[in-house]
This record gives sequence, structure tokens and C-alpha cells, in this order.
Amino acid sequence: MIETIDSPLLHGIIANAQQEADAILESCAREEEQLRSHYLKKAEQERQAETALLRVQLDEIARKEQSHMLSMERKRELLRSSNLKSKVLDQVALRMSSLIGTKEYREVLVGWIAEAAIGVDRPEVMVKCSFKEHVDDAMLADARQLVKKTTGKEIVMSFCDEPLSSQGIVVTSVDGKISYDNRVSTRIQRYGRHVNVTMEGDSCRNE
Repeated sequence: MIETIDSPLLHGIIANAQQEADAILESCAREEEQLRSHYLKKAEQERQAETALLRVQLDEIARKEQSHMLSMERKRELLRSSNLKSKVLDQVALRMSSLIGTKEYREVLVGWIAEAAIGVDRPEVMVKCSFKEHVDDAMLADARQLVKKTTGKEIVMSFCDEPLSSQGIVVTSVDGKISYDNRVSTRIQRYGRHVNVTMEGDSCRNE
């Protein structure tokens, strides 16, 4: 039979050991809580950082998508406008072609010849037209009178029998160094802005 030792010294040793053990356990518990809190905080920071990065990436994707959509819409609008303008200009060209041989078109050609002669600004010029049209001496005389009335200058005009490839007239200096293109296609291009204004109205003026 083991005899139980009961003494104040032994009780004191056991109590101190228990206190140290409790202190160690408490310290471990605090460290565990601190580590747990630290890693939870770090995990939350990483989660927030990943969320922020994902948001930035999604915003960038959305921005690029929006930019792409706007670009595609602009391209469609430009194509629509270009097609519409092309149709309008084709109609203008057809209308001008249908006027060939009429009195109205004769007066138009006289005005174009005079305008081009003033633009070349030489005392003598050559006048060319397409094979579809006919420029006679009377038209040249009328154009000379129109130039004189407008500028006060006398200009000698001669007809060149080398035909143009498209409707209208071209006036050149005798040496061919200066020319003024008044073909229908060129005039349509020259006044393309006015066609745009007519087609698009105020939205074109505000560009």
C-alpha cells in the first residue's frame, strides 16, 4: 500500500506546476487566436485584392466591349451613309447624263466653260468635252462673253477634239500645264460636303 504524502511543500509544488501549465495553455491560446486573426485578416485582404483586380479586369473587358460596339456602330453608320451618298450621287450623275442635248444643259456647259476659263486664268485656253457631248463655236462665244462680263478679260477659246472619258468639260492652258476640271464626277466630289449637308442636315453641320 502506497502511503499518501500530504505536506504543504508538495501542495505548493503541484499548485505552481498547475499555474505554469495554465499560463502556458493560456499563452498558447492567445497565440493561436492571434495567428488565426492574422491569417483571417490576411485572407480577407487577399480576397479583397482579388475582388478589386477582378473588378478592374471586368471593367476593362466592359470598356473594350463598349468601345468595340461603338466602333462597329460607327462603321455601320459610315457604311450606311456612304451607300446612301453613293446612291444620291449616282442619281445626280444619271440626271446630268439625261440632260445632254437639252437647252438647259447647253447653258450649264457654257457656264462651266466660263468658270473653268476664269480658273485657268490664261489669255488663251483649250476646251475639251466627252464624246457624249458637243461644244460648238456658238457655245465658246457665249462662254467668252460670260468671262468678259464677269472679269472684263478677253480670252481666246479653242476646242480640242481629244474626248474626255466622262461627262463634262476640262479647260487647259495651251501648253497643258494648267487645267480646270469641270467634269460631272469632279464637280460632285467638289461639292460632296454640300451633298452631305443635304443628306444629313444639322447633324452633319455639327461635326
